[in-house]
Amino acid sequence: MREVLGVALHALNQDSKRLEAVAVNLANVSTPGYKRTIAVAQSFGEMIDGFASVAGPTRANGVEVPLPPLSMHVDLQAGTLKFTGRELDFAISGKGFFEVMTPDGPAYTRTGDFSLDASGRLLAPQGHPVMGREGEIRLPPVSLRVDRAGNVFDATDTQQTSRPLAQLKVVNIEDQRVQQRLDSGYLVLDSVPADLPTGSISVKQGYLENANVSAMREMLEMMATVRHVETLQKVVNGYDEMMATAVRKLGEGN
Repeated sequence: MREVLGVALHALNQDSKRLEAVAVNLANVSTPGYKRTIAVAQSFGEMIDGFASVAGPTRANGVEVPLPPLSMHVDLQAGTLKFTGRELDFAISGKGFFEVMTPDGPAYTRTGDFSLDASGRLLAPQGHPVMGREGEIRLPPVSLRVDRAGNVFDATDTQQTSRPLAQLKVVNIEDQRVQQRLDSGYLVLDSVPADLPTGSISVKQGYLENANVSAMREMLEMMATVRHVETLQKVVNGYDEMMATAVRKLGEGN
């Protein structure tokens, strides 16, 4: 019967992680480009298959059946776009992530409220360089125009005959390639992503992407998780009462 407490403790630990993910999502509901975290457990069918594969000789050898893990996934669904009119605000419509260079290597983001430092480097909000197709982007102190493909032009060239000053590097990311999320909100991958073809890129200047977090959905998730915790507490209390009754009856038998 000790397994009852073990399963309950495991489930309570998973609920704690779910509540932590919900709290982080709600804290970033107004963060441009933020992608919500989803707590994903094994499906019931996967759990049954896992138990069945070790229920025979493994149980006979005294090896415990592992409980299903809870994994955190990043919801890469795009958020809505809002107009800001700011020259260095960029949003990606559809697939793609901007690449930035951190001290620990490349990371990826949809947060496009960039700025320029004194030397003309294009920087992400956290101060890391935004990468272009040919490395760090350095721009002259002129008004800028960015086309759909992420090419950066001198907006004062009314004839539009000059070559691009740079091109924003936009890469394609699939959910299974996300290794972790840094405190800055960047995504780190387990492998190098492929650049999106120029024809598949849709960058919008003067816009920012809203977080793909719905406060209502997160609140419902929180309420459901809290109720699940309350149910588990009742299970543990019932187990304690049952054990106390069993001990008392054994004592009366002596």
